[in-house]
Amino acid sequence: MHYYDQAKDLINKQEYKKALIILNKYYKTTDDLEILFHFGKVHYYLKNYKLSYKYLLKSKNISNTILANYSKYYIANILVYKKKFTKALDILIKLKECKADINLDLIYKSLLKKFSIDYQKYNFHKKHLLVIQIFIKY
Repeated sequence: MHYYDQAKDLINKQEYKKALIILNKYYKTTDDLEILFHFGKVHYYLKNYKLSYKYLLKSKNISNTILANYSKYYIANILVYKKKFTKALDILIKLKECKADINLDLIYKSLLKKFSIDYQKYNFHKKHLLVIQIFIKY
């Protein structure tokens, strides 16, 4: 089994630390930019959000559209964690507009809850709250 396949298999099994070791070996032997997404995803699940964000930003424009969209999805999740809700919402709106094949319901519901608590506290705009409510309905 190739390094890349081993790493993806370990990620699917949620063995992120082992996957990171394999990804580091693979990284030395390739110029495949998709590996940046996998580094970002592994660091995300290890709660290394700063490193995850770094790798995901580099991978959001890779040629594999599915992985590029997932990079943006994970970036939006990190932005929610950092309480940068409007930036996260802007990314999610773009993903929704391009009809990305990603289930956005959970993150929208999380954002709606945060918006509903106190949209002024986080400097939200009413339009963002309405956008989230509309997305959840459809």
